[in-house]
Amino acid sequence: MSASRNTVTTVAAVKLGIFTAVSLVVTTVLAMIMGNFGLGSTTTYKAMFSSASLLQKGDDVRIAGLTVGSVKSVKIHDRNDALVTFSVKSDVPLTTASHADIRFLNLVGDRYMSLSQGTPGAHRLPKGATIPMSQTSPALDLTALFNGFQPLFTALDPKEKRYAVPFVLSAIVLFALGAFVAFLTLEPALNFLLNIGGSAQRPLLTYDKYLTLVALMVVAFGLSFEFPIVLVFLLIARIITTAQLRHARRWAAVGIVAFAAVITPSQDPYSLFFMAVPMYVFYEASIIIGRILKR
Repeated sequence: MSASRNTVTTVAAVKLGIFTAVSLVVTTVLAMIMGNFGLGSTTTYKAMFSSASLLQKGDDVRIAGLTVGSVKSVKIHDRNDALVTFSVKSDVPLTTASHADIRFLNLVGDRYMSLSQGTPGAHRLPKGATIPMSQTSPALDLTALFNGFQPLFTALDPKEKRYAVPFVLSAIVLFALGAFVAFLTLEPALNFLLNIGGSAQRPLLTYDKYLTLVALMVVAFGLSFEFPIVLVFLLIARIITTAQLRHARRWAAVGIVAFAAVITPSQDPYSLFFMAVPMYVFYEASIIIGRILKR
């Protein structure tokens, strides 16, 4: 009886030990993947940027979409510039012609640094060398983008400038509405694309292509839903009139359908319908809003 109990205890202990070992291995592997830890040797370089906004320590360094390293630090250099220190795998051949770009990782605003080799035949970049600012590009500066519209607002008189806040709020709400419609359209659009080839063809949909499609759908619908903002702005600036919009209804309908057919990334009839119909409704609503503003 005692021997039987010892055997059961030994078997249970062995099973527990195996389970614990496997759990530790899996946890370690997941930590290495999620934390961008590597077992191979790495080489540290630096890159000078005019702006490294929102780039942080630990962000990915990629070449052709593949992660080859990570950002080690982001520091201010000479008051106006940013010095980014990063490491890449030692077998990644950076050269004196290599180019570094800061790009958006997702719609939330996370960044990563992308490297390209540049002109073939350049010399190998020494360890610890710095990629000059002439060979780097910062991420899109949204502040500079919005400041580009400042000359348009200076053309408006003080009475017309009071519309600035409603314009901004309306633009945010309409973009969010467009993104919501994009998500509603995504499922029927995907079903159409996956079944259009019939049972004889096997669709190959990877997660990166799926995420790219979702992002493009959100951006396309969000921008198209800004259509009434553009029309009302042109009406307020007296560049166009409500009479011109009324007379151009037929051409506008054709243009809207053509625009929706081109800008929808999935190129399916569902996306075209759910984009074109709201845009024409916005067109008619802009005429009504233009009449109200004239009073």
